[in-house]
Amino acid sequence: PAVPLNDWGDTVQASADWESVPGMGVLDIDGLEAGEQGDLVAGGFLAFGYLTLSALAVGGAVGAVYFRQLEEQRAMLESLEAQMLFLL
Repeated sequence: PAVPLNDWGDTVQASADWESVPGMGVLDIDGLEAGEQGDLVAGGFLAFGYLTLSALAVGGAVGAVYFRQLEEQRAMLESLEAQMLFLL
């Protein structure tokens, strides 16, 4: 029969309790206890935070060097313009 796809999905979800099946969770890994799952997630957040801060620090250092070079180029250009005006 012609059953809409959304209705079919709802029927399947209602009839099969997938969450109660062992090993169907996101962090259900053989040998990983329930308490260790929190440690695994916390370790992931710690690594992600460290990498984010490292990327921000490297970006800030590159930006500082870039702006310093721009300032030096601007000063050199002003000096060259002043010398050209003096020579004319």
